[in-house]
Amino acid sequence: MWKIKDNVDLKELGKFGFYLQGNTYKYDLPLGKCAYVCIIPKKKELVFPCYNLRWYQFTFKNKIIKEIDKIQNNLIKANLVEKVKD
Repeated sequence: MWKIKDNVDLKELGKFGFYLQGNTYKYDLPLGKCAYVCIIPKKKELVFPCYNLRWYQFTFKNKIIKEIDKIQNNLIKANLVEKVKD
């Protein structure tokens, strides 16, 4: 699981395509899914959607996985996230 580092200003996420909606920074993914960081619990965990392998989602699964990998890699390169144990 990924967590936004404590010393990071969450407004930095805007540079990577995240937008603030209420108390959550969201990043839109294909199929109406989104990755998000909720700022209320102060854990600042980066949450990605879970998938079940229904036949219609299987076709688009690679697109979503590639997009998630892109987000993770960009945030890692910018040194904004850290890996935490589940």
